Amino acid sequence: STITGSYIKYSLGVAQAIRSINPCVPLIWGGWHPSLRPEQTLENEYVDKVIVGQGEQAFCDAVESIKDGEKIDNIIAYEYVDKSNFSISNLNLIKNIEKYIIPYISPRTISLYTSQGCPYGCRFCAVNSVYGRNYSGWSVEDVVHLIDYSIKKYAINGVHFD
Repeated sequence: STITGSYIKYSLGVAQAIRSINPCVPLIWGGWHPSLRPEQTLENEYVDKVIVGQGEQAFCDAVESIKDGEKIDNIIAYEYVDKSNFSISNLNLIKNIEKYIIPYISPRTISLYTSQGCPYGCRFCAVNSVYGRNYSGWSVEDVVHLIDYSIKKYAINGVHFD
């Protein structure tokens, strides 16, 4: 995932450094900016491919394809047909999101990412631009079970919900 806004220059600096070390490495960008402006992002010389929307599985699939010598499209997204038929709401959400656990913030705090997307269409929010109005999340029971387990196993005293 790349940083957007005024800090994008740092992402470009990292991409430039990678390209100077190995010009053959494909540079794949993802995150908010590439998802909202894929064609604009691809105009930069340090961007070879763009992942639109959820990137976790798409990135793994792209890496496997490249490793196997297969060609991948410049814009990577599930159910992406072509630029004229592209709709962000057609993208698939990650199945089994609970397997993507973010590491703890401090020795006694765990960070939980228990959902993705949002069913609402708030005008001020960019979430729908990436996920459409799709939503996927853990069950309450699974969240409670993980917290209970973490308290018993790791003696946590805090939970950070992302």
